[in-house]
Amino acid sequence: MKLKAAKNYLAALAVIAVLLFASDSLAFAQGDRSGSERQSSETATHAEALFQNALLLSNTEEYESARLQLQEAMGLWVGMREPGKAAQAALQMGDRSKQDKRYQDALNYYRLALDIKSLPGAVRANAWNAIALIYAELYLHDLAVHYFNQALDQARIINDLPAQTLALTGLADLYHQQGAMEKASVRITQALGLSKKGDTDPALLVLKGQISQEQGAVENAKDAFEEALAIYRNTSNVGGQVRVLCALSTLCLLVSQKQAALEYAEQAVELAEKQAKRAISLADHVNARELRWPAWLSRARAERVLGQKERALKSYLRAINHFKGIWWAVYITTEASAIALREESQATYREYIDLLMEQGQFKEAYELADEAKARTLLIFTGARRKKPLSEDVKQAATLSELSQSIIRLRLQLLAANLSREQQAKLQKELEENEYKVQEIRLQAEMEHYKERLVWSKPATAEQLQKQMARDQMTLAEFSLGQNRSYLWLFTRGEVYFEMLPGRKEIEQAIRSYLGVLAATPNHLHLEGDLAKARAQAESLFATLFGSLSQQIKPGQRLIVVPDGLLHFLPFEALVHNGHYLVEDHEISYNPSASMLGLWQDSESRVVNRDKLEILAVGDPALEPESKAPGGKTQAKGLSDLAQQMRAAQGLHLAPLPRTRDEIQYIASLFPADQRKVLLGWECTEEALKREPLRRYRRLHIASHSLIDEKSPLRSALVLTPGGEEDGLLEADEISRLDLDCDLVVVSACQTGRGQLLSGEGIIGLSRAFLYAGARSVVVSLWNVSDISTGQLMKNFYQNLTGGLSNAAALRQAKLQMLSSGKQTRHPHYWSSFVMVGKP
Repeated sequence: MKLKAAKNYLAALAVIAVLLFASDSLAFAQGDRSGSERQSSETATHAEALFQNALLLSNTEEYESARLQLQEAMGLWVGMREPGKAAQAALQMGDRSKQDKRYQDALNYYRLALDIKSLPGAVRANAWNAIALIYAELYLHDLAVHYFNQALDQARIINDLPAQTLALTGLADLYHQQGAMEKASVRITQALGLSKKGDTDPALLVLKGQISQEQGAVENAKDAFEEALAIYRNTSNVGGQVRVLCALSTLCLLVSQKQAALEYAEQAVELAEKQAKRAISLADHVNARELRWPAWLSRARAERVLGQKERALKSYLRAINHFKGIWWAVYITTEASAIALREESQATYREYIDLLMEQGQFKEAYELADEAKARTLLIFTGARRKKPLSEDVKQAATLSELSQSIIRLRLQLLAANLSREQQAKLQKELEENEYKVQEIRLQAEMEHYKERLVWSKPATAEQLQKQMARDQMTLAEFSLGQNRSYLWLFTRGEVYFEMLPGRKEIEQAIRSYLGVLAATPNHLHLEGDLAKARAQAESLFATLFGSLSQQIKPGQRLIVVPDGLLHFLPFEALVHNGHYLVEDHEISYNPSASMLGLWQDSESRVVNRDKLEILAVGDPALEPESKAPGGKTQAKGLSDLAQQMRAAQGLHLAPLPRTRDEIQYIASLFPADQRKVLLGWECTEEALKREPLRRYRRLHIASHSLIDEKSPLRSALVLTPGGEEDGLLEADEISRLDLDCDLVVVSACQTGRGQLLSGEGIIGLSRAFLYAGARSVVVSLWNVSDISTGQLMKNFYQNLTGGLSNAAALRQAKLQMLSSGKQTRHPHYWSSFVMVGKP
């Protein structure tokens, strides 16, 4: 929302509040009858005219004028003590905005309705359902479930059956997407029980059909789809018809009814294309694309199984183009929605890539494979490089206040003497505050989404061939498919490709070797363990590189663009020609080859002479009873609460005295006036955030990490609580730091892990630092002892200050451990840390 729009929105709320207060006061003083007598038919007519004009203006894209006219009409209705009319008008405008894909405006209209005093229960339930539907469409599942449940509770109180059915259907759909089939089935049964005979919501039938299909009940699925199709046809709902026809086509493919599958898909394409021809506005065209992309995809799949490969290639291309259109127009609005839709599209990309390879179009297939990877990361990071995020001071203050409240509520919930009622009340308040935090951050994202519309052209095969030859590098990019996988290798000005086994076979081999690497070796059987590990590493290398293994020449710098579980594999620990790859190659990792161009173009925003060499942070104060420097006890406050909460939650994190030694040694390698060190009680989250971070070339953090693979934005680095911060530097907070550094080193356990998503790779701490402005990030893939980690880090920085590049310095540190003759020559100790980003 622009500043002017935001002020208008707040002003409207203030007007409504004043009118309500004045209305209530007058009614109290003079009675309802006298208040009613003052209502003027001219005022009512004027309010209706304003509202109708607002609707007309919204059709002409005069959105700001439409908003102002609606707010004036609402103020008049509220003054006439008709809050229901005012709220219904806001809901109608919200629905219009949602239809036009203006989600932020729609949410503001729905919230405007909810802010009205004395709101009828039915209107409230409808508003909550409307908000939930937007969040569901944007893949913001937690918020969507929250609002559907609120709508359901309200609708049950007033026995509003349509509102209950809508909420139950929405919940069922969300649970189905999350794979919670039992929960989804329960909600479907409840919703069907509320429906009158012949009046079933077709969306509910479609969902019922999808679940039946996944459970193998093909006939039940077909019956549900056909019943839904009949309803959509009777109501002339083109969108519904297209979706059901696509579902029927998929069902037919499942039972090998290939021709029927094509016929259903062709019907879907015909309807979608007719709808596109009727499109007038930009929103109409976007809505048409949302139908065309699944329709053309269904047709492509049917054509392929029928052997019509040339036609299938064209249909896949059309499907992909329509997908990209809606992604740019709608789903770039938030990072969550951009990532989720990208993940949903991966099967399409892989099918298309596989077909291109079958047809001998190898370079085209490669370019498509790279385009499918890390596009959200590329776009969002590119946008941040051009313009750092601006922070709304008022918004930041609200978030800080809510964060403090959340910490206190969590601590109160850990008290042993709470009754069930008290626990329920505190839990509800905690959840409400957590949802508020999500929504405030979401609103900030949506306000600035246009800043993210930075086009980054995918790398072409020809460009990569030239770059790899010029820079004497080799790039290995993988694409793991269900039945077969692919490797493209760019080296010495040539490009090669290799067909590999399917994803399942490759990932099984990776898991087996990762199990060996992550386990602490037994020093009594070290030689035997090493021999077994090397044999596995050699076998895995052969699986991943096949006949191209001889094309990888010693001395070449190797860039790996992984896929799937390969994101967790340190290629340094693979064995080729009797050598670990780290012995012959300097290795780095990238989420996509297109990111190489971003690193190449990424220049420092701070003049070099103003740069400081390093900010080193670590050895946080972890004990609740710790003393501050000088023996003084820390002042009680949020810091104490955070410490107590960690202890009460079982997070008894051990002190890390060796990280102090690690940081002090690393800092000593740089001039005193070019370094800053934060240790112990000084190592607070607040102190880190206060630093002018863009001035540092390097950031080194040595501490504990808390990795949450289900909610990766909650993964965190543990610092000392202090001031108004809880000491958990979460991934979401990291991504909003303002860095401009060549290197971030996160010296903690498993910092390279996170939520692994198809296409986007790992969502976690490394990605957050890249967003924030780091060009390279060193992270770990498993738990390693602090002794070996400390030694690796000391060697790494010795090499850096000796003039080696980031990747070369890390390689040399690993070679030093490998050649030490000690237990640390096992790859468990030296291969955990990898470098992601600029080579």
